[in-house]
Amino acid sequence: MEALRIDLQLHMPGNPRAKGAIEGLMHYINTFESGLKFQRPSGLDELNRWALDWCIWVNAEKKMRGVAPRSNMWSNITAQQLRLCPEEELYRLLIKEPTITRIADGSRLISVDNRHYQIPDSMAAGQKVNVVRHPYEYPNVEVHFNGNVWLCEPIPEDIYGRVSNGTPYGEYKTPKYTETQKAKTEMEGKAESWGITWKGTGDKRMVAPIDNKLLVADLEGLAIAPEGDNGGYLVASSQGDNAYAVFRLPDMTPVGRFRIAAGTFGSTEETDGIELDNRDFGPDFPGGIFIAQDGVNPPAAQNFKYARWDE
Repeated sequence: MEALRIDLQLHMPGNPRAKGAIEGLMHYINTFESGLKFQRPSGLDELNRWALDWCIWVNAEKKMRGVAPRSNMWSNITAQQLRLCPEEELYRLLIKEPTITRIADGSRLISVDNRHYQIPDSMAAGQKVNVVRHPYEYPNVEVHFNGNVWLCEPIPEDIYGRVSNGTPYGEYKTPKYTETQKAKTEMEGKAESWGITWKGTGDKRMVAPIDNKLLVADLEGLAIAPEGDNGGYLVASSQGDNAYAVFRLPDMTPVGRFRIAAGTFGSTEETDGIELDNRDFGPDFPGGIFIAQDGVNPPAAQNFKYARWDE
């Protein structure tokens, strides 16, 4: 039942509706069976013909709750609600193998019932996945991997038995971006729209050591407020002494340090992350806003503190 996507609700005490419809149908069936005492069929084929004729008559004449015959009520079933029963062989496969385990190859291909399927997630290459035959869309199958579920269609094959979605000889086909790569590209685009560019090139050099003066270990969080093409401020969270060091860009000139002191909402301690934006955020934050995570806030949970940047 689970493989067929059927929610089986068993009869429970105090819930007579769960069986009322079945009992009503049994009453109709009993009227057909009782007639067999007076007229015997010549064989199974004739009995089936009588049963079919009787079903057509009952569904066309007997009204459901006095509203309409069952055949009329069935016409209200939409295409989205209608489920056609799968073939008998698929029933047997669903019982024999409710879930199939496969290991995707380097191209993220798996084989099920002599058909090939490709998993959309590039992280699935070389990984174990669970496959479930879809009872109503077979040969399409559901592939479960890393918390995601994909409905995969079989890949057509050419006359030589090769999958048709491969790269033709002499051509080059790049793999699709992973979700991480897509997120990275999106973040870089947003950063560029804010005037922040990062190409990942250039020499690596130390610009601010942990000197127990400006910065006390650990360094937990960086935030930038850009100004112009390459100016602005860089703020670093000095977690060791619950302070924040400020540097002037682009040459990383130290400007000073500050703390968020205890006030109406308390101070900040053991900050793990910060954010800074020097735009106008209304009358409370006209010169920008600085946000710091507060890692110590007993007995309540950790929270965030806001501060005016222009102060």
